[in-house]
Amino acid sequence: MANRTRKKEFQKSLHQQLYDVLTQKFNDGFGQSRHEHKKAGTDGNYIFSKKTYQTYMNECDKFAKWCKSNYKCTNLRQCKKHICDYLQFMINDERSAWSISTAASGICKLYGIKTTDLKIDLPTRNRADIKRSRLEVEKDKHISEETYNYWHNINICMGLRKSELKAIRGTDLILKNGCYWVNVRRGKGGKSRLVKVIATPQQMANIKTLFHNAQNGYVFNNIPNALDNHHIRAEYASRYYKLIARDVEDIPKEQKYICRKDKRGTIYDKEAMLEVSQALGHNRIDIIAYNYLYI
Repeated sequence: MANRTRKKEFQKSLHQQLYDVLTQKFNDGFGQSRHEHKKAGTDGNYIFSKKTYQTYMNECDKFAKWCKSNYKCTNLRQCKKHICDYLQFMINDERSAWSISTAASGICKLYGIKTTDLKIDLPTRNRADIKRSRLEVEKDKHISEETYNYWHNINICMGLRKSELKAIRGTDLILKNGCYWVNVRRGKGGKSRLVKVIATPQQMANIKTLFHNAQNGYVFNNIPNALDNHHIRAEYASRYYKLIARDVEDIPKEQKYICRKDKRGTIYDKEAMLEVSQALGHNRIDIIAYNYLYI
C-alpha cells in the first residue's frame, strides 16, 4: 500500500503535490481559531485565511521550482533537505528580511515544521526596512489622483481590506450607542467583526448616502487593483488611535508599549492599540506597531 502511495506521489507534478498539502490545511483550518490552535500547539497543521493560503502557495511554488531546477527534485521529500539551501540563496540574493521570513513560514507550513527548527540564521526584520506603502511604487502611476482621492476619502473612515469593501452591503451600516459601525461579515480568517466609522460630519453624510442607495446590494464596485489600500488602512489606524489613546504619562507602566530599535523612545497605549488592531481585523498589538502606526 505504501508503495502505491509513493508511486502516485511521483506521478504528480511538484506543484500538484504542494497544492494538495496546502489546500488540505486550508480546508481544515478556514474559519477555525488560530489563537486557540496556537495555544494547543496544533497551528502548524492548518492555514486559517485565504490570503495566507495564496501567499504560502506562491512561496512554496517558487521553492519547488528552484529545487527542481537546481537539484532535479521530483517530489516534496527530495525538496525538504534543500530548505536551508533555498533560504541561503535568498539571503545571498539580498532579498529583504521580510520576504525571506514569509518564504520560510510558507515552506515550514508545507512540511508541518517550525522556522525555529531550521538550521539557518534568518535575517532580522526591522521596522526601518519595511517598504510596503511607505514609498511611491510603479502601480501608484496607474491610478489617477481623482480616483485615489475618492477611495481615500471613503476608506480612511473604515480601514477595510479591499476584499471586505467588495463584500459590504447597504444593510451593513449600523447605528449603535450613538456611533456608526460597519458589519464585516467575513473578514480575515472568515471572522466577523464590527468596525467603528471614524469620520468628519461631511464624510459621514457621504458614507450614509452610499449605504442607503445600495439598500441590500453591494455598496462598492470596481475597486481599482492599483489602489494603495494598505496606506489608507494605516491612516485609519493612526486616526483611530489618536482619537482614543490616553496620555502615556497618565497610564501604568504595564499598559505602555515601549518601542525599540528604530522607534526607540516611542511609547504607545496598549489598550488603544488593541482596540485599533481588532478594528483592522488583527488581534496582536505588535502588528499595529510594525505595520500601521507609521503615519
